Amino acid sequence: MLAEAENAIVAAIKAAPIAQKLKQVDTLPDLDGDSLVSKFATDAPAVYVAPAAIFAIKGAIVDVGFGIACVARNAGGQAAARKGDGKMIGMYQIAETIAALLDGFKAADVPLYATGISIMNDEKIYKAGLQVAVITLQGQAKLPPSIDPAGLDDFVTFNAQYDIEPHESAAEHAKWSQEPPDHSTSKPDLTDNITLQE
Repeated sequence: MLAEAENAIVAAIKAAPIAQKLKQVDTLPDLDGDSLVSKFATDAPAVYVAPAAIFAIKGAIVDVGFGIACVARNAGGQAAARKGDGKMIGMYQIAETIAALLDGFKAADVPLYATGISIMNDEKIYKAGLQVAVITLQGQAKLPPSIDPAGLDDFVTFNAQYDIEPHESAAEHAKWSQEPPDHSTSKPDLTDNITLQE
């Protein structure tokens, strides 16, 4: 549920008209500190999707949250990076457009709402000439039903299929998971098949 929701958010932004004004739309890279600031500076203007740090659960209801980082940079300085300059989109324009796009968006059956926009105040970000706003999306979803292990056959074969950017659609992934897999219109970038010895 959560992975599908994150993928749906990225796909919705990529399909929106604003994507034509961005250099990058993706999930937040596995970087931190100077490496992340450097990536932001290279990719700006860009939008990155990241999960919240905590998904609280009460009963069977999950509080779902995502942060959408809206990154802008402009040779005209910090004000131009925030406001845009008529040639390059600014952080405000990115954040407002994405917040409006995703407010009330249903991501893989999880309704999400924009609940705030925070401006990142970080010296490294400013020194790199960046302006970054983070949109907070929140919603609630019911936990998926648990699996009864008694109804499962013994684990005999492990099969993994890896999809590397640019990702195929969920429909293509479903075709790969069939038995036997359907690779008639697309195929995984990598596969692993391991049969356990009995």
